[in-house]
Formats: sequence, structure tokens, C-alpha cells
Amino acid sequence: FRCRTIYYPDFVWVIENQVKTNTRQTCTYDRIFVNGDQFIKAIIPHSNTTVNFQQRFGMTLNEALGVSDHLPIKIDVTW
Repeated sequence: FRCRTIYYPDFVWVIENQVKTNTRQTCTYDRIFVNGDQFIKAIIPHSNTTVNFQQRFGMTLNEALGVSDHLPIKIDVTW
């Protein structure tokens, strides 16, 4: 399996290609990208991240993979 870079010029990437979003930390499976100045301005700076539940709950890799092979991703917005 090879990770692929995705590019859409009309969108702003909030979770970018270099952020590893799978549990093994090898690929970017999940991304957030937005369009529109109002939405872009509503994003709280530096709130874009993955939630590493394996680290947070002290799980082994096999335990984490039993939950999901993807890490949750998130952004915070204010309207």
C-alpha cells in the first residue's frame, strides 16, 4: 500500500498531507479541508490535530488497532 498526496487548489487544508492519521503513524488517511473565507476565519488557530487515543489511554499498538486503524482528527471553530 502506498500513501498518496491529494491536492485540491480551491480548498484550504486543515489536516495536511504530512500529518499521519493512521494508528501506525505511517499515512495520512483522514484530512480536513475547507472552502470559504468565513469558515476559514472561524477555525481556532492551532486547534487542528489528531487525537492519539493509544497514547492517551496507555494502550499497546494491538489494543489500539482493535479500536481503529485511524486516529480521530479534529478542529475547533468559533462562529
